[in-house]
Amino acid sequence: MITRLQKKRSDSAGKIQHFFKQTKTKTKTKTRRVTLTCPITLQPIAPGRGVTIARTTYDAAALAEYFSSTGDYRDPLSRAPVSDSTLNVLQMITGVRVLELKTKFEDERRRRLDLENIYFYFENRTQTLVGNIVSELAEETKSQRKVLHAIALDLRRLRLVLTAYRGLNAGRADTLFSESVKTINETITFHVIAQHFVLETMNGIF
Repeated sequence: MITRLQKKRSDSAGKIQHFFKQTKTKTKTKTRRVTLTCPITLQPIAPGRGVTIARTTYDAAALAEYFSSTGDYRDPLSRAPVSDSTLNVLQMITGVRVLELKTKFEDERRRRLDLENIYFYFENRTQTLVGNIVSELAEETKSQRKVLHAIALDLRRLRLVLTAYRGLNAGRADTLFSESVKTINETITFHVIAQHFVLETMNGIF
C-alpha cells in the first residue's frame, strides 16, 4: 500500500523529469540565426555591419561606397530619401564621412543647376535675337535700308550676349555662335547686302 509520503515523492519526481524533458526539447528545437544578404554585394552581412533602410538591410561598407561614388543619397531599391540619422549610423559603423560628402554633393548639384539656368538664359536670348534678324531678312516688303536699321540693334545685343557667354563657357558659346551663323547664312532673303553685313559683323565678334 502506497503511503501519502511515497505518493508525494513520486509526484515530485515526475514533475522534475517533465521539466528536464521540456528543457531538452527546447534546446534541440532552438531557432537558428538568420543570415541576411546585402542587395548590393549579394554577399552575407556580417553581424553588426548591417544598416536597414525602408525594411531593407544593406552591408554598411557597400552602402557607404554606393553613396560616396554616385552622390545619390536615396535608398538604392526604393529610391526613398535617406535620413541624416541613418547616415550618421552608417558613418559610425564604416568611418566614411557620408554626411560631409552629402553636403559637398548637394552644393555641387546646386552650383551646376545655377550654371545651367545661366546657360539657358544666354542660349535662349541668342536664339531670340537670331530669330529677329532672320525675320527681318525674310521680310519682302521692307527696303534694304529699313532692314539694316531694324537689325542693327539686335546685332549689338547679340555681340554682347555671345561675348558674355563665352566668358562663362567658351565651348558652348562657340557652338552656339556657329549654329547662329549657319542659320543666318542659310536664310533665303531678298536683302543680300543686309545678310552679308550681318555675317561680317558676326565674324568680328570672336
